[in-house]
Amino acid sequence: MILVAHAVNVERATGDEVLERLFALRAADQTARTAGYRLAFHPFNV
Repeated sequence: MILVAHAVNVERATGDEVLERLFALRAADQTARTAGYRLAFHPFNV
């Protein structure tokens, strides 16, 4: 099974906000892999 994660457009985000989002996505990806899934990242603009 593939879980889909959407990357948010971070054009207006501060550096700290970008890092927080990346760490959250990394943690979610590791959790999914541990459970036998993988995340597919698809960008979209907000």
